[in-house]
Amino acid sequence: MQHSPRSPRIPFQFSSTLHKNLNAYALGATAAGVAAFAIVPPAAAEIVYTPADHEIRPNRGGTGFFLDLNHDGINDFLIVNFYSTTSAILNVWVSPEQVGNEIFSNGAGYAAAIPAGVAIGSNGRFHPAQSLGMANDDFPVGNCQGPWKDARNKYLGLKFEINGEVHFGWARLSVTCFTPAAARVLLTGYAYETVANQPILTGQTSGTAEDVSIPQPAGSQSGSQSKVQLGLLALGASGLPAWRREETN
Repeated sequence: MQHSPRSPRIPFQFSSTLHKNLNAYALGATAAGVAAFAIVPPAAAEIVYTPADHEIRPNRGGTGFFLDLNHDGINDFLIVNFYSTTSAILNVWVSPEQVGNEIFSNGAGYAAAIPAGVAIGSNGRFHPAQSLGMANDDFPVGNCQGPWKDARNKYLGLKFEINGEVHFGWARLSVTCFTPAAARVLLTGYAYETVANQPILTGQTSGTAEDVSIPQPAGSQSGSQSKVQLGLLALGASGLPAWRREETN
């Protein structure tokens, strides 16, 4: 049986207008997909805040207050208010209690006395030392020195591990020197971020690091100064030089 020869197929040609519209639709759909992917929220952050009103009394034995940030029964840091009655020497310091725990440093061998509203995260200047000073007696002169000298409602920046994952937190303290007598150290609260590697703002008791609502305890810096610091931090890397200038003033 003979078949009649078939005529060759001629490809269908879209009109130029339709072709442009299809291309525009494809690009729009791709962009929408990318945008939808970009707005997928990260893991929900949660800050656990513990209010406190605990005076760390001076002692000569080197004992102090064990800080358990996440209340899991493991001591994360030790804050010591040392004073010797025989030599009239005071020394306030903080030390990590677990391997991997670190303290935000001021770069001069001391634990930084950080104001409210500063981000504590992976870019922080953490020091892996066994201990960092906060305030001490300038023996034999007898003057109190250090960044925590007469600090009121300042913050320790803390990095610690939970089940091998890094978390960030803070502890709020006020220190008053009475040289050549002892120092008064008052712990008024501490907090940590439950999501690993998620930054936390000093003084923040809820929300995420993107929130800028920081409750100001009595006697802390003025709200206007805090807003300036928060605004500079919100600028990211471009705001760091200005923030450093603000810190030095």
